[in-house]
Amino acid sequence: MYYHAVASVFSNAIWFLTMKEIVINDFSLDLFIPYTFGTVAGSLTGAKASMRIEKWLDAKADSK
Repeated sequence: MYYHAVASVFSNAIWFLTMKEIVINDFSLDLFIPYTFGTVAGSLTGAKASMRIEKWLDAKADSK
């Protein structure tokens, strides 16, 4: 649970800061492509990092 709590804090902080920048800079449609590409790349990078951490910790799913 600790890992998920820490990951959630970081994830939500990044989201909040991103939304703040979007509002401050009047997000326009010309930024849609780089924003979308950046969020997809960030999501994939985070998923890969999470899988590496789980492998390093030898984490296993519990079916109970």
